Amino acid sequence: MTIGWSFGGAAQYQKVSLSTHIAVSGPQRDPQAPDVPTLKESGVNMEATAWFAMYGPAGLKGEALNKLESAMMKMVRDPAMKDKLIKLGYEPIGSNSVDLAAAQRTDLARWEKPIKATGVQLD
Repeated sequence: MTIGWSFGGAAQYQKVSLSTHIAVSGPQRDPQAPDVPTLKESGVNMEATAWFAMYGPAGLKGEALNKLESAMMKMVRDPAMKDKLIKLGYEPIGSNSVDLAAAQRTDLARWEKPIKATGVQLD
């Protein structure tokens, strides 16, 4: 299951002029700050998003996986929970393990070259 990250509580600071936001890094403007352009709209050809996921034990399959995915989807789609997540700055997506694996592969392919170019090494 994936939950995307968005502007969140930061929007409140712009509304009361405690901060100035120059751009959001996602593919579209954030609903909580519709007046803030994307990086691409600002002339920067870059897009970066963050997401969070829930993982089960390695090898989780069959009915156990289906039950967990179903429970998580129900939670993410619950109107009260969805509202809470949005207020915290998350974009409730709710996906299954197949979609999550595809998103991970896409992100790994996208970030592999720039990360390797920095020479960063994990300990």
